[in-house]
Amino acid sequence: AVLALAPGPEAAPRLALVLAAAAVPQLLFLAVGGVAADRGHRRLLAVGGETGAGLAEAASAALLLTHTATAGALAGLAAARGAFSAAGTPAMRALVADLADRADQIASVNAALSGGRAIATIAGPALGGLLVTSAGPGWALAANAASYVLVRSSP
Repeated sequence: AVLALAPGPEAAPRLALVLAAAAVPQLLFLAVGGVAADRGHRRLLAVGGETGAGLAEAASAALLLTHTATAGALAGLAAARGAFSAAGTPAMRALVADLADRADQIASVNAALSGGRAIATIAGPALGGLLVTSAGPGWALAANAASYVLVRSSP
């Protein structure tokens, strides 16, 4: 998405800014999210974190689709997405133990989740690349934002 703003030599520093803006909040808040998941309402944290990340992704898509995106705005939204993700990820992982009926099910549930993550790690960028080349980066981000809704609304 950042590369669509201004291709050429000025794109590299802008891309670095947006990537750092996403990574730094994750590094800073992941431990805080873990403590909150241990002490608080895991489901609320997981749903809130994913909802916030999805909204940040939707806002990024809207900026790109309306041609009003700037590197600073995308960096701010990337930081918000990183912070929301850091808040929700530990809670989602902790929910596995809460949802498994028996202790011996935890390993099989974790294995299934790991398989799903592996598939998403491979298929996600490939599908994203197809969307970027066929429809543009704004629509690719809009599809990703929609995936937050689709995944979270499934039973």
